[in-house]
Amino acid sequence: MSALSRDSAGDMASTQQMRAMERLLAAEMWESAEALGGFLCSASPRLPPDAVASAERARHLALFGDALLGKGEHRRALNAFRQALSVNRLAPKVPTGNNLSSAMGTPETPATPGISPSTPGGMTTPRSSENAAAIVAPQPPPASSSSSSRPVDEASLKFKIGRCHLALREYRAALAELETIPARARTLPVTMTLAKTYRRTGYERAAVACYKEVVRDCPFAVDAIAALAELGCSGEEIRALLPADGNDDDATGTSRDAMSVDGAATDGHREARREEPQGGSDPHGWLHHLAEAHGAARSHASDVAANHFRRLDEIFPDNPRVWCQLARVHRDAGEVREAADCYRRCARADPCVVEGMDVFASILYEHFPDAGTSVAASDDADGGALGGFGVLSHGFGFGTNGPSVELNVLVNNLLENSPARAESWSAAALYWESRGDAEKALTYAERSSDIDDQHVTAHVTKGYLSLKCKRADAAVHAFKRALQLAPTTRSYAGLVAAYLILGRVKEATATAKACARAAPNASASHALLGDVEAYCARHGGGGHGGAARGGTSAAQGHRDRARRCYEQSLKLDPSCAGVVAALADAHASSGRSEAAAELLRRHLDTHAAHDAGAQVALHCRLGGVLAQSKQLADALGHYQSALAIYPESDEARRGVSRVERLMKGQDPDAPDEEVDDEEEEEDEEVEDADADGDDGSDFMG
Repeated sequence: MSALSRDSAGDMASTQQMRAMERLLAAEMWESAEALGGFLCSASPRLPPDAVASAERARHLALFGDALLGKGEHRRALNAFRQALSVNRLAPKVPTGNNLSSAMGTPETPATPGISPSTPGGMTTPRSSENAAAIVAPQPPPASSSSSSRPVDEASLKFKIGRCHLALREYRAALAELETIPARARTLPVTMTLAKTYRRTGYERAAVACYKEVVRDCPFAVDAIAALAELGCSGEEIRALLPADGNDDDATGTSRDAMSVDGAATDGHREARREEPQGGSDPHGWLHHLAEAHGAARSHASDVAANHFRRLDEIFPDNPRVWCQLARVHRDAGEVREAADCYRRCARADPCVVEGMDVFASILYEHFPDAGTSVAASDDADGGALGGFGVLSHGFGFGTNGPSVELNVLVNNLLENSPARAESWSAAALYWESRGDAEKALTYAERSSDIDDQHVTAHVTKGYLSLKCKRADAAVHAFKRALQLAPTTRSYAGLVAAYLILGRVKEATATAKACARAAPNASASHALLGDVEAYCARHGGGGHGGAARGGTSAAQGHRDRARRCYEQSLKLDPSCAGVVAALADAHASSGRSEAAAELLRRHLDTHAAHDAGAQVALHCRLGGVLAQSKQLADALGHYQSALAIYPESDEARRGVSRVERLMKGQDPDAPDEEVDDEEEEEDEEVEDADADGDDGSDFMG
């Protein structure tokens, strides 16, 4: 056989092997692809003598890198892609334009095995067929050119190098690599990845610019629309990026004129809307509602956001995503029952849905226990960092509530159906905390944030559990990360609590003011400012070592400002039991016991009537106020009412004991001799058990 014939046969064999490699990648047969890719790389010369051989080796290395990426071996894949990039520069150049060609994918969907372009940060490597869409079978090569000799597109290699760095959480290195891709060569996945990386590294302006480019390129990029809203873009600003709505009313915003004063659509308007086909007569019309909804939610305009999401529900009935987003709006507005109903409807529409279910779990934990009190009934009677405040002591910390049956079922379903999702482990953390195992709960919360560093709820849960485990420094880090991703009052409140525990009053004050600027119309923002002022009144304004708790003019000034903040908070949301209790404390500490008692009684008869946890907390608080004003019989009655609702309330039991001693003329703060005797007996029993050699290992708890 002549040399020419041998060369032709070699080219044909190489082409067949390349096509086989591409088929293996498209079928996600990573092990086989890695093996074949290794053989191809070994067969090609390491020091290419010419440009054609360079192109061939670059393609072999690139395909080998794809296989490694599919297996999740990101460091090896990174090395392979870097080698491919270096060798490829010796190959003949071809115009790239906006085309990420080669065996690694089409212009719109580069084949990145194991990492979907839609995955935040590109940090997960699913092995299921869900990612098959990211692997695109290559087109047959032109007859005039061998498939193995065509050079690899440089932009494609840089994109894959960047995504490897992201998978390894080397964000700065990823950003440095992605930024070298020329603007003309940036496809939709490249721009989206750049946006997420900019956001992750704190370059919010650059992130906004990239997200806007994504929306202009593809108006249906819903996650980009949501991200723009979270980064502070208004609904109007986002709408300007979208194609004009064919419905002039919706496009100009005059559709709002067809709504009643309270924001609800009129009957005629609603009926007219129902006649539209699903998705609306204009394919882009619903996107304007989505943009407005996210923008309003970000600015805490809950009513406006809820109206737009309800409009989307009319267009797309029983859509789980719509109900999940509407639930978040209700939750942020403090409407927990409405939020819970929305999450239940979301789960009915899709029993396997995962998004938002950890938020649902937190609602079930905080507000719907089988038995227990709200954390507003704080055991911190002497006014510690988290006790006796509005937001900090209600709905944001963790108490000793028993886990509800619904929470138990929810967590089991999540772990069974979606064990690789951050939401599942975040919900499991809440379940274990409700069972009293805060350390185990914190471990699960950390696992949740490790799975998805972009998941806000995971960081919030980790932050509050860190506070529970007396790790305030770790809590500060967790809440800062949560605020970086999405500034919510819940995250602000957690960060303020951590700062106050550490005695860092200046940082706490600055954070509370930042929350007020971010959400001036949110009840929680004003309550948070009140909490800081209440803390300063109790500690003299300078941390735990402050001198003044009593009647100094400075302390009184802090109490007055706290009272005004709490009053403003209740004007915006009269239903928050924690704020009511905190305002009552502010009245009582200023000598206005009657005003405090009247406030608590009024709330018990109205907003707390259907909230057992709030009832327990307020009965205990009212008992304390009445005991302070020497109305001992009434005080005892309220403590007993709290015990009737929740017999395990330590605060109520202590209150009964104190009042009974006062009624007998005894010192309520004297040590309880009977309790001491019981403790001594328990110690003796423990010693006897140790002597018998029983280590309790048979008891699993």
